[in-house]
Amino acid sequence: MQKLNGSAYNVARRYNWIKDYTWFVRKQHTPYTYDEVYEIAKNYTSSSDFQKGDGSAYGKARQNGWIKDYTWFTIKHRSAYTYEECYELAKNYKSRVEFAKKCNGAYGAALNHGWLDDYVWMTLLQRPNNYWNKERVTEESNKYKTRGEFHDCCGTAYGKARINGWLDEFTWLKDERIDFTNDKIDCVYAYEFVDYHSVYVGRTLMRRVQERDFEHIFTESDAVVLFAKEHNIPTPPMKILEENLTLKEGTKKEGYYLDYYLNGGWNVLNRAKTGGIGLLYKNKWTQKTCYQEARKYKTRGVFAKQSARAYEVARSNGWLDSYTWFDEMQKPNGYRDDYDHCYAAASKCKNKTEFSNKYNRACVIAKKNGWITDYTWLNKKRQAHNKKWDYNTVLEEAQKYASKVEFKTNANGAYKVAISNGWMDEFDWFENTHELRSRKLKNSWKRRKIKSD
Repeated sequence: MQKLNGSAYNVARRYNWIKDYTWFVRKQHTPYTYDEVYEIAKNYTSSSDFQKGDGSAYGKARQNGWIKDYTWFTIKHRSAYTYEECYELAKNYKSRVEFAKKCNGAYGAALNHGWLDDYVWMTLLQRPNNYWNKERVTEESNKYKTRGEFHDCCGTAYGKARINGWLDEFTWLKDERIDFTNDKIDCVYAYEFVDYHSVYVGRTLMRRVQERDFEHIFTESDAVVLFAKEHNIPTPPMKILEENLTLKEGTKKEGYYLDYYLNGGWNVLNRAKTGGIGLLYKNKWTQKTCYQEARKYKTRGVFAKQSARAYEVARSNGWLDSYTWFDEMQKPNGYRDDYDHCYAAASKCKNKTEFSNKYNRACVIAKKNGWITDYTWLNKKRQAHNKKWDYNTVLEEAQKYASKVEFKTNANGAYKVAISNGWMDEFDWFENTHELRSRKLKNSWKRRKIKSD
């Protein structure tokens, strides 16, 4: 019952109804004896495997201290290392980092007992603050052939070089990143089902041709696979229509060949619209493409709004400072927080709501500093909105309704003015809400009683 209908089981268990289900068979397990547990333990080679395989029997054995009798169990963990054992193991490693990675148990024991200083042959790789100056970073970078290798082998020095803009000076490091704007990396392909005059057109990076072909053959939801299964035919070989294209050229050529097949009367299997860049977009913004994009804008703010992804990549890599044409937009501290600026912003608005919506920053600053009381025109405009509801107009409106609830629901503005001015008590024709509710409850109980009778 619990497995097939857990919700019903939980309710029954909560209200103790299960005892009424007398047809249920209760499986009562006889407590494990020493011999039973011993036989079960023979099926496992270690205490951890025993615990995973039969937790109940393992718990019984552990509770009674029987595990020590299972001499065939392999011991996977050392309880303690002596000084001599740690010393002998440490001789196999040249550095503390290597010792910690390859023999963590002995390293931990040596660390806890303070024995690491005795291993004088080990190099301590911890370097002092500001160790990586330009000279040392340059010397380190000479050990590698590519930027990727430099990054993987000495990430700290690579990071220092990237932050300080030294990477471009290390001309011996090959930049393996792809320029998605100018590099000829793309190709267009097709799968032609000639007998059925059907085709699938796609594009991908040339370095991913084999991988993409594999995806089209073995991905169950792929359009090529589904068509081949539907007609019980093999998938045709991938046909490269054009290669050595830039990304922009590739998207155009994909659309060109799609039209070519459509005009030739082919049935096109593509479900998604062609011409998209897709996941390649995340690698589009290199230092060069970010620079080219930034040149289109006069300020950082416009750059961030119009090309948010390029701006974020440039900002995170510290390239924004090199866009010197943005300098004129730097404002002195407090530029938007002074009294005159907030006053000027408020003078352009008719009420506080408009002030908050159009100049939220200035509105917050004005409220925080108590300046908003100086903008008297904002308050006057707001009060003018309620001139409609004086005593006579509220009284006239209230006479349309039989109760306060109806008055509030249909004329909330007049209702609020009446409440704030204490006029509600004068509207004595309103029925008492509590009496109405109690009357309705009595009537409902009477109806229920009549139905039950």
